[in-house]
Amino acid sequence: MDTPDGEWGQASAEGQPYFFLSYAHTPPWGSGGGDPDHWVHQLYRDLCNHIMALTDLPAGAEVGFIDREMGSGVGWPRKLSENLARCRVFVPLLSPRYFTSEMCGRELYAFNERLLHARAVGGREVSAIVPALWTRVDFHQLPDSIRHIHLDRTTFGDRYATNGFYGLIKLSRLRDEYEETVLTLAQRIVQV
Repeated sequence: MDTPDGEWGQASAEGQPYFFLSYAHTPPWGSGGGDPDHWVHQLYRDLCNHIMALTDLPAGAEVGFIDREMGSGVGWPRKLSENLARCRVFVPLLSPRYFTSEMCGRELYAFNERLLHARAVGGREVSAIVPALWTRVDFHQLPDSIRHIHLDRTTFGDRYATNGFYGLIKLSRLRDEYEETVLTLAQRIVQV
């Protein structure tokens, strides 16, 4: 977003992650003890791999940010604030749980405030929120606060619109579509 020299979205912005992946943490259940957000983290890793291939980021650069530690009811950690202030693109991973998560709402609000500030200072419209479907979300389920954000279902295909990334990653017969959809999202993040 705003770089040290004041330019919005400058490609050489050092130390700025390309994207912030915002998602609703799934609460643990049962006695399995596994990571309930394993597949979200896999999507994040796949996006990072594609963005490294699509850009000239040096080895060790921050490609993206995902909050893995934050649990329900935890305060706003400094690391989260810093990454919200530095990332170039905000990617809300939409699901019914996302819209009931106070933390997700706070993240979206904070990033949107950056966009409004940039517009007020720079005088131009900046679209740096790239929503993605984790699970199917019908338009009428979207809260008013997010309906203004363009949710591009057609670019990613019918199965993505029906299943979201979760369905594409979980169903082995849709693996190729998952790979293509992740690449398309990574290209969109880099473009923005």
